[in-house]
Order: sequence, then C-alpha cells, then structure tokens
Amino acid sequence: MEHEKKSKIEMAILRHDMRHSANLVFSYLENGDTDKIRGMLQQYVQRLDHTVVANYCKNTAVNGVLTAAAEFAEKKKVQFQCRADVPKQLQVNEFELLTVLLNLLENAVNAAANVKEPEKRFVHVLMHPAKDKTILEITNSYAGTVTFSHETGLPESTRGEGHGYGLRSVQAFSRKSHATFDCEAEEGIFTVRMLLPL
Repeated sequence: MEHEKKSKIEMAILRHDMRHSANLVFSYLENGDTDKIRGMLQQYVQRLDHTVVANYCKNTAVNGVLTAAAEFAEKKKVQFQCRADVPKQLQVNEFELLTVLLNLLENAVNAAANVKEPEKRFVHVLMHPAKDKTILEITNSYAGTVTFSHETGLPESTRGEGHGYGLRSVQAFSRKSHATFDCEAEEGIFTVRMLLPL
C-alpha cells in the first residue's frame, strides 16, 4: 500500500536525522540546556506518530482503507475506533468492497464532523466473522435530522442534486454480492450494517 511505503520512507528519514541530532543532544546536555532537549524530543514524538501504520486486520487492502479513514477522521477532529477481523482472501470482489467501505467511512466521518460538540464526534467500525459471513457495522454521530426515502429506503441527501448516490452504490453492491444491507438513524446516531459472504 502507498501509505505503508510512505511511512517506511518517513521512518528512514527520521532515523537518519536522529543520528545527526544525537551529537546536538550531547552538546545541550553539557551546557545544561534541558529545555532545548525537551523541545527536540517532542518534535520526534510527533514525527514518529506519523510513521505508524495501524494494523487493523490481516487483509492488507482493507487495512489500508481503515488506516486512511482513521487519518481522515483525525484531520476532521472525529474520534475513530475500529475492531476488524478480515481474512486475507475475500469471496466478494475486493475492489468493489473497498469502494463501498471508503464510501461508507467517508460519509460517516463527514457526518460526525458536523456535530458541534467535539466530544460527541465519533465513528466506530466493527468487522468480524460470523460462520460463513462477515458482519460490517459502522456507527457515527450526526447533527440535524435524517429523512429516509420511501422509494429506496435510504437516507435522502441534504447536499442537493448530484449527491446521495454513494449509498445507492452500496445497495447495488449488496444485491450483486448476495449481502444484506440496512441503515438506521436514531437520536443522533447513524448505523449502517452489512452481512457479507466472506
């Protein structure tokens, strides 16, 4: 995955920089300048955080999508929690599943980001096997009201014409893959559930 490659490059650069910085730290120690040492260490901790590739599950592609979603949530100041157990090999079209997952996660993060109170912004992801199926459940906070279409059974987009096709594509994927799909909104919490033949 591109994210993993980028993280490895960043880590190599960080190691290189740390070698050169060691002498500088010794110099600060000799002069008793602990404030400068503290500042340097804080910068390194921040840089190290950006080199971590989260390991959510065994499936590399799904793991990459979940990692990207976590980063997107962090930028939007949305709390992101994920528990995933996904096998390396999938029974459904992997590209289509990743597209669906990206779509659902992007919607969830964007909806949660609109909640005024920062402490109430969250996205929780759960993926785990159940016999010959995999359960996918994404729960997020949201602001305002959600209206469901009588025609599709899906939430109606509040962004106007040209939007709202994402969940329709999820619904189409579910039918094609013989998966079940439903969603609900209640008291500021939106939940999407899929039962996939994995």
